[in-house]
Amino acid sequence: MKTIKLPIFLAFFSFSLSAYEINSTGDTALSPSKFVSDNGSPEVIFEHANAECLSNCRKSLTIGNHKYTYSTDSSLVSQSRYRRDSWALVQESYQGADNHVVNFWMVNAVSQSRWASIGECASAKTIAIDKSGRLICVDGSKLHIVSKDDAEEIELPVEPIIASLNNNLDGELAIALIDKQTMELQVSTLSRLVRDPDTAWQSVQTKLHLRSDFDDTLVVFPENDETIAVASYEYVNVFNKGLATYLFTYGKAPTRRVVANSFKRNYGFNPDLYLEDGDLIVSAFDSTQGERYGYQIAVDELYEPEPFQSFFSSPARVDLLAGYGVMSANWLVNQEVDISME
Repeated sequence: MKTIKLPIFLAFFSFSLSAYEINSTGDTALSPSKFVSDNGSPEVIFEHANAECLSNCRKSLTIGNHKYTYSTDSSLVSQSRYRRDSWALVQESYQGADNHVVNFWMVNAVSQSRWASIGECASAKTIAIDKSGRLICVDGSKLHIVSKDDAEEIELPVEPIIASLNNNLDGELAIALIDKQTMELQVSTLSRLVRDPDTAWQSVQTKLHLRSDFDDTLVVFPENDETIAVASYEYVNVFNKGLATYLFTYGKAPTRRVVANSFKRNYGFNPDLYLEDGDLIVSAFDSTQGERYGYQIAVDELYEPEPFQSFFSSPARVDLLAGYGVMSANWLVNQEVDISME
């Protein structure tokens, strides 16, 4: 490792100039939830059965025109919405005559089925439901496919630090993984994993590292079996953080584009996205503003060269500067510092 002396002359530098957006912030009406509702997917509503109840309240689940009621100690585990049908998994707990009872209810717009167990998905953080009502989940380095009376598993190529499962309206389900060791993004669809597991995965390197945020920061969406979009909140350092999108199409090199990046804002949490009519619509929560914002981006634009460049491109460089108290928007530095060059 080589150490050099580097003088820094930064006079009243305004970090607001480093803020970047791929285009003007769009209307939050461009949300995936509204998109699926407008295209014939029954809404899923989990709430108190009695809206006026204040404590010890029974719960209800409404899918389309069907309403189901559960005990006070019940929760919505997962939901997936498709064209003309939606699925939800409810965990219900109550005290029986001799023991504590836990039931799982797999529910759609027509009926519900009681499951005694959800197998390996009980401890999984990433869960979805496929169009036929099977539970799909990621736990450790395995993808589990669980039905009421059967279960199977698929070995994943990596152990993810975070994963996402999501479906389109027609039933295609995609999976995205961030490799815990390399921070590489890997994607596939469930149909490809079942059909041809050896060639199912596509991958690209992200800007993430072990000190990045990984709580509710990743979402995947399959346009079809060929094209998969991903949105990821990527914290490189305090001056370089924001939302990036990735587009994978079999037979093409994957693309990465920064949607929004700013040291003043924390934009990119709880991301969501979908593809429609040649556009990628992505939204995320800005914890600084306390609002959700969306962007509509032409898919062709995602293949153009990336215009955003940050001086603060690595965690090491900004850790050094942060030690000199440069957290304010306008600052003055004129001194020599040591920078380690790897």
